Amino acid sequence: MVKRSAYEVAKTEGNPHHGWLQQQRRLPSVKQVSSMSEPTKNETALVVLEEVLLAARRSAEQAQHERGQFALGLKTAYYDVLTVALEQADLLGLTRADLGLKDYDPEVLLRDKVA
Repeated sequence: MVKRSAYEVAKTEGNPHHGWLQQQRRLPSVKQVSSMSEPTKNETALVVLEEVLLAARRSAEQAQHERGQFALGLKTAYYDVLTVALEQADLLGLTRADLGLKDYDPEVLLRDKVA
């Protein structure tokens, strides 16, 4: 079975207003987290991080279709968030795919849209 990232699943099956991970109930309750082993907590933290980055990606892609100073500010902010996450992941030996950002380049946020 090929594992698809949360973004790939959400894009084809999920509601953009509700995270795919919540729909699949992969996120544990606070009580469950407090009783987890450290490796399990780390895996859960990675799932949470992936969901946050996917939300940033979706919002950045939406801002990409807008014009004006506000949209430019949004794109710049999302660029900063996504690039810092990718840089830190790289330093720790994680891939873009580990974060659900396979084949995504945040540099597109800084490019002018070609008409």
